[in-house]
Amino acid sequence: MSSAGGSSLGIQPGSKRFRHAILKNLFLGLGKGGAAASRGMGLRERRSAIRRAADAALATARGAAPRWSRSLAAELSQGGRDEHFIRPARSAPSSSECKSPMSKMVCSKRIPRRRLRARPKSRATAKAAGVLARVLARKRARALREIVPGGRGMDECTLLGETLDYAVSLKAQVEAMQLLLRTLQAPKNPSTQERNRRYVPGPGHVRAYQRRCVAAIRHMRAPAVHATPAPPTAIDQNHAARAVS
Repeated sequence: MSSAGGSSLGIQPGSKRFRHAILKNLFLGLGKGGAAASRGMGLRERRSAIRRAADAALATARGAAPRWSRSLAAELSQGGRDEHFIRPARSAPSSSECKSPMSKMVCSKRIPRRRLRARPKSRATAKAAGVLARVLARKRARALREIVPGGRGMDECTLLGETLDYAVSLKAQVEAMQLLLRTLQAPKNPSTQERNRRYVPGPGHVRAYQRRCVAAIRHMRAPAVHATPAPPTAIDQNHAARAVS
């Protein structure tokens, strides 16, 4: 993993080369382990093996520059990445989170219960809104630490940068997997599809066909020009005999 990752340190996570590197590493991982081709696996085991191979390909393609890729590679080597996705561990806040300046600021600016002087309502409302915003920021940071690999030991600034890099890399991984899916679902004989596209009638052909159909219907409805004469009656025969005599 280190050799492939070292060669792709200069690849940007949102580039086309990065997606190709993900697919290349995915094929190498599946071919080396033979996880997806094993017939003895169930659906859940096969899905877990493909997900592990995709995560390993993502970490290898990104290289050792970001912290999340190193943490993801370590989790995959220990075999604990699947459990982290299914049941994220709920542990106590890390030391960096407890010692962050934001938490010190919140603890030092607590509103006392007893007030000697009534403060204006607008100032108290603004302070309560600030406290609520800090609480929401801490909750969101805690959620990001559970999502980003290795995010539990990061401070807020590092966590934001790693989250952005991880999100862009995940988007490239999704695009690479979609490209692979479209390639596998493509028709096996493209010449047949091209012939079908070539002989599809256009608007002009359809209008000409409609005109021919209308002309044929009118010809069927038109009366016959050469009608058969009716046989002569007895009265006509008498008139003819008198005329001859």
